[in-house]
Amino acid sequence: HEIPPRAVPKLFAAAAKAGTIKETYTSLGGQIHVPEDAVTALLEFAFQTDDFKFARDVEQVAVDQGTALNQEALEAILKLSVKVDNAKSIEFFQRMQSAGFMLCEGLCRYLIARCADSQNVQLAESIAEYLRGRQEMTFPCYKTLMKVYAYNGCYNKACDLYNEIKKHGWEPDAVMYGSLMKFAVKAGRTDLAHELTEKFQGGDIRNYMWLIRSAGQDGDVERAVDTFRRLQRTQPELVDVMAYNVTIDACASNKEMALAKQLLEEMRQVYPMNLVTY
Repeated sequence: HEIPPRAVPKLFAAAAKAGTIKETYTSLGGQIHVPEDAVTALLEFAFQTDDFKFARDVEQVAVDQGTALNQEALEAILKLSVKVDNAKSIEFFQRMQSAGFMLCEGLCRYLIARCADSQNVQLAESIAEYLRGRQEMTFPCYKTLMKVYAYNGCYNKACDLYNEIKKHGWEPDAVMYGSLMKFAVKAGRTDLAHELTEKFQGGDIRNYMWLIRSAGQDGDVERAVDTFRRLQRTQPELVDVMAYNVTIDACASNKEMALAKQLLEEMRQVYPMNLVTY
């Protein structure tokens, strides 16, 4: 029997409540015109069930029928595509903007977060630019974008966000400081790494070791020793023979033998000499 057009929205609404909307849609076999509200419900179902193929089928039917996707429909397929199809997610994001739909900060942050797993740096950056243009790039959004860069090895870009955060007058929390330290080390950003250690008294011992070695390679013995002393003051529990050895090596390689011997004597007083000492 033919379903009256006015009954179609009610049919899909009932099917959505019963949890059978996909089965209802499939059983009709494209014999009816799917109204806008039904398209939205179908795409929302596809998002909830992570069924991207079904979402693309529904979207194509909507296009063939001339049914425009409303904001809720585009949001649903965008949230789904960002997980599985980088090119399509960028397309749907651009379509939302072209249609004049506004994306709230919460939705944007959700999308940026998904870009970390899908390695979609391009979309994450596009969304960040959208938020900047609307003056809605919040501190949590910066943290989320930084995660995207970190997941994709873009350590320089992650470090660059620090200056933006400072311009807003925000102070990174301990977690962000620790992450930025790691990114600065991985990116070889020596000056930034030292700036961060001055502001954040904590961090991974490997970061300190890198800073000491880097200072020694630059011929800056004073900075190498200052970094070691800072480690002693702020995290004495992390100081070990290896930390002493790295600092002594920085001194010796720059022919500062008196300072190297002083540190060696200090180490001998703290640790018994064995095969791993300098």
